[in-house]
Amino acid sequence: MNTGQQSGFGDFAAQVKLWLAALLIGAVPAANIAYLVITYGVDVPFMDDWEYVPYIDAFLRGDWSIGNLFAQHNEHRPALFRAWRMLSAWFFGWNLSLELILSVFIAGVTYAIIAREVIRSRQLLGVGAGGSIRLFALASLLMFSPTQWENFLWAHQLSWFLQNAFAAACLALLARPSGSWHQMAFAILFGLCSTFSHGGGGLVLWPVGLLFCAVACVTSERQRDESVRLVVWCVVTAVLFVSYFHGYQRPEHHASMSRAVEHPLDFAAYVSAYLGNAVFFENIHLAVASGAVAIGLFLVGCFWSIRMKRLFPAAYDAAAFWVLLAAFGGVNALVTGLARSGLGLEQALSSRYVAMGALFWIGSSVLADLILVAGGRSETAARQRRRTILASSLVVAVAAAALGSYVKVEPVSWLRFHNRLTVGRDTLMYRNNDADLVKLHHTIGHVLAFLPVLKESRLSLFRNVDTLQNYVLHDAAQRPAGRVDSWGDDATPGEATVEECRKITGWAVDPETARSARKIFVMRGREVVAAAPVRELRPDVAEKLGSSDVVDSGWSVTICGKRLGKGESVLSVYAQPDSRRSLVRIGEHKLNVKSLAERWESGGETVYDATPDTCAQRIIPLHESDVDCGGRITLVSHGRDPYFATAPLKLDPERQCILKMELFLDHEDILRVFAGRPGGGFSDSDSQRFTLFPGVNVIFAELPRPENISGLVFSPGTREGLYELESFTLKQFGEGDVPKR
Repeated sequence: MNTGQQSGFGDFAAQVKLWLAALLIGAVPAANIAYLVITYGVDVPFMDDWEYVPYIDAFLRGDWSIGNLFAQHNEHRPALFRAWRMLSAWFFGWNLSLELILSVFIAGVTYAIIAREVIRSRQLLGVGAGGSIRLFALASLLMFSPTQWENFLWAHQLSWFLQNAFAAACLALLARPSGSWHQMAFAILFGLCSTFSHGGGGLVLWPVGLLFCAVACVTSERQRDESVRLVVWCVVTAVLFVSYFHGYQRPEHHASMSRAVEHPLDFAAYVSAYLGNAVFFENIHLAVASGAVAIGLFLVGCFWSIRMKRLFPAAYDAAAFWVLLAAFGGVNALVTGLARSGLGLEQALSSRYVAMGALFWIGSSVLADLILVAGGRSETAARQRRRTILASSLVVAVAAAALGSYVKVEPVSWLRFHNRLTVGRDTLMYRNNDADLVKLHHTIGHVLAFLPVLKESRLSLFRNVDTLQNYVLHDAAQRPAGRVDSWGDDATPGEATVEECRKITGWAVDPETARSARKIFVMRGREVVAAAPVRELRPDVAEKLGSSDVVDSGWSVTICGKRLGKGESVLSVYAQPDSRRSLVRIGEHKLNVKSLAERWESGGETVYDATPDTCAQRIIPLHESDVDCGGRITLVSHGRDPYFATAPLKLDPERQCILKMELFLDHEDILRVFAGRPGGGFSDSDSQRFTLFPGVNVIFAELPRPENISGLVFSPGTREGLYELESFTLKQFGEGDVPKR
């Protein structure tokens, strides 16, 4: 009897219908992700992307070698991905938006491989084709989950999608019974592509494949063929590992793996949370519990598959790919846990780890489904129906949990990450507040060092630079186009200092379409000094204008005195309606930028001075920070912030207060200064942020109204590093202390 035809697989028309079903089921969540990527994607390098700039620069100058491709990046050697980026810079100007779209496409390729294996597995077992539909749905929901917002909005993660797609192709070929040499050759080729697309994750393929080949060699009746395959895989694995780790240097910022051995329970919880996060996103307890359940399903599936090798070879062949796929995801979770379990369970809930957890859940769930369906082949029809219902319930439960994460994430996390990248991009473009470059990389100096390469080679956001010189500038139309609600200088109207920044807020709409404007520009004449997208929620504007289409018409932008320079500037805020080459002015303001250093030198009264002799009484360590009152005041962070504060301040509420600090750092950092409230606590609205560099830094800060200050709290941007506070002084100034200009 032909089980393929009996189960609905043998007919060509049925096969086509099944593939169409897989395509349609996968297209819905994929289209949703594509829409989110197009809506929230930003063409700007982020974090690890910056590490590729020197290689791209060398390639464009013709000064590169094969060694550049295989150079180490953290623990990875992404030669294939690095080659793609070099060519992308040459042909497409390193268009990172293109890489975001490619990430969705490559995820679709991985889904297609999984769908093909679902059809093949059920065909081998001779069971109903209808059961494939639930497995298609589960795979598509996990592969295109919006909980992967970090993967889909970060261009660098294209390397991860490439790694997983090549890995799935490699495992699909390896799972076939030993056959032709070209099948083995392509499995090895795809394995190498996976390893050199991203790096460390692709290396996992080789020990996983080695174990699979060893088990097949021991249990198979075709010992000779399986032995040859095992030897070939062993040789390639050995050569690969020797070459990969030749000259390898352990990244300094990676935590020691000894903690996983010293705290095995924390390690186990981390791995479970890592895997469970793909289904119960950012829910620690459910993630740990569900991850442990999935691990149990996987282990049962492995035992069942080995047992079926002799009893029912078709079942073993049907399950092989899913065992390998789940093992690939699971071993990656183990390796990550070894390196990062010391960072806490919260770190395991990172959005980017969902990609690997999804593969583990797909492999384990399909494996459980096959066990239930295959086990009922020789039973009565009633028992078979009960097994089918149980298998369907299991898959539906996992899919329902994944759908719950859709509701939790979309689109808040996407918008938050989009806004972070947008602020960083506009800061990079207009340099209005360099402190915001920390949104693109934790080391600002790193970004500034590579910025000239992007500009000179016209890469990424500088690919098609629009200077607005040819735009038509209009005054506000009769219909409302927007308004500036605050220029951020309520305390000192019309004045700012070189050392401080002002946050400007307002709303903007397109008067012709009655929709939110696209963007706002802050201009001094024809010079753009700042820009921001129009995306913030303003229900008050929607109510006033009587249209829900303008509920997201709010905007905010930060301008620093350092960007404007000393003297008077006339600033105009222009709204860009939709994508037309015209701008509508919605506000104008005069801002006089002065120097706090001039004010400081004019005199004033010193009301607070922390010296090495008095620091014990005036500097209060928080969270067990060290305060050394020797020759300098030394403050060492112990991994928590904020970590030091002043004693309560007694200030004259009628006089202006200025802080001067001299700090020595052994690293680059961001320091935030918070004004403590009289009632306790502190707020972001009362904070100022300063970019600090290695060496001595002198900063001035004009504090909020003195009656609103009870003390000062200081917080570093990093969680480690040495601060040496050489001086810390507060002065108050009356009107007579203001220097003449």
